[in-house]
Amino acid sequence: MLWVDSYFLNKNPANGGRQMKKETKVKVIHHLNIIVLILMLTIAIIGVQGCKNTGLDKQDLKTEYQAVLLTNGIYYFGKVEHIGSRFIELRDVYFIRTTQNPETKQLENKLLSKARELHKPDRMYISLQQVLTIEPVSADSKIVQLIKGSKTEPAAPAQVPAPAPASK
Repeated sequence: MLWVDSYFLNKNPANGGRQMKKETKVKVIHHLNIIVLILMLTIAIIGVQGCKNTGLDKQDLKTEYQAVLLTNGIYYFGKVEHIGSRFIELRDVYFIRTTQNPETKQLENKLLSKARELHKPDRMYISLQQVLTIEPVSADSKIVQLIKGSKTEPAAPAQVPAPAPASK
């Protein structure tokens, strides 16, 4: 606090450069100490909050499958197994790939399993910083029907109906 005493208290421009009274110096130092204490408490609280869980727990997810929307616009469908402070673990992962039929120029959506990729992953860890939403997928939804159907088929990707054109 030496720099506070020499700069702010002895050469205070509000005082015309005159020295402050001792009581005023004590008050200023007291106020500065309170400000520093508040800043330290704020930093400690933010640090503790950053180490805590997300507030969402696996038990909050009532459906078998969840849709995870990432910040890049990609949806992954799967079973959320674990939600940590920085990552979620997703198993039985599927995603939709849109391709254009070269003959008809129609867009085709295919539901693909991550497990059928060359490296055959059995799970996926996703940074929570990249997650926009985690939504339940209803058991009677087209996605779950396609997932269940793809498990009985050997290797063909499941066809997802193309979205209806937007009305203007």
